[in-house]
Amino acid sequence: MKLPLLTASLFCLTTAAHACDLCACELPSVRLEPRAGWHAGVAEQFTDYGRLQDSGRGISNPAGQYMHSSITQIYAGYDFAPTFGVQLNVPYIARTFRRVENGTLENGTESGFGDISLIGSWTALRMERGDFRLTMRVNAGIKLPTGDSSRLREEGEHEHGHEEEKVFVPEVSENVTRRVNTGTFVEVNGTFIPVFRTETQKVIVTPAHFEEEEHHEDEEPSGVHGHDLALGTGSLDGVFGADVSCQWKRAFFEAGLQYTLRGDGLHSYDFADDLSWHAGGGFVLLQSEGWNAALGVRFSGETKSEDEFRGARLDDTGITTVFVGPRLAVTAGEQLSVNVGIDFPIRRDNSGVQTVPDYRVQGGVSWQF
Repeated sequence: MKLPLLTASLFCLTTAAHACDLCACELPSVRLEPRAGWHAGVAEQFTDYGRLQDSGRGISNPAGQYMHSSITQIYAGYDFAPTFGVQLNVPYIARTFRRVENGTLENGTESGFGDISLIGSWTALRMERGDFRLTMRVNAGIKLPTGDSSRLREEGEHEHGHEEEKVFVPEVSENVTRRVNTGTFVEVNGTFIPVFRTETQKVIVTPAHFEEEEHHEDEEPSGVHGHDLALGTGSLDGVFGADVSCQWKRAFFEAGLQYTLRGDGLHSYDFADDLSWHAGGGFVLLQSEGWNAALGVRFSGETKSEDEFRGARLDDTGITTVFVGPRLAVTAGEQLSVNVGIDFPIRRDNSGVQTVPDYRVQGGVSWQF
């Protein structure tokens, strides 16, 4: 019995983490076997952001700040031929959070539909030689600004670790009258008495200078910002990617990358371009009458530089994260695919103060008609 191409179901039903967790930009895609027709499915990613970091270093989190992010993607696509197809992705995002905002502890939720994307896929190479298969694909598409981006307005209301405003304190002076010894003496009844005179001078009480806006040293910085809670970028973006997968008998390997080119956003806020990638492999462990189960391990990562607000870079928005974790995939015949995986961060670099991932869980179900 020929083994199905399990790598697609094992590694591609994923969404991205913090670098592009906002829009779930690493798009789910499944091709169990190349053929024309419809396919559809649901992909889920839950990420726990529970660690507070300042410029890549863990800091104390006495307020217990966190963000729990759930991104559910419903997708459907049509393959016009075994080598070319299109796919529509509709994400629903739900986030709960706790943060310190202006010295006050705030708990809240944000939920709604995110940015919809339409992606085209082309199989550039497919090779089969006995038990060996090799497939290379490229894809490109657009992401529409359908998600609510109103949370980005917070960047204009609060500083969130950006450059502090300076407040000018004017000079304040007052007149001071005092007695001054003249250094001369007069004799009165045989006694020499010093001679004083009275003079009035202006004395500066508060010198002119610039003072930083007052901050309490013991006040905990906020780790969850408006750009973390926004459900959409407010921009029209381009999405480009490629992946390669190969399988020899029961062993398989896959790798891929995706680049998102950001356009101009709403509310004077522009997200930085981001890059995500993955690579991993595994083995088909069980095979019985059309049912197959495969276990693998995957490395993945995302990187994004700093966003811009009103043309200035924001120092709490850049991040690079690398994950590793196991994957389990099950297929039934050439139609149904189910997978689940968990990722743990092995590298978390960020700029400014942010909450970063402790772990994430991914899974999905896909049906090919």
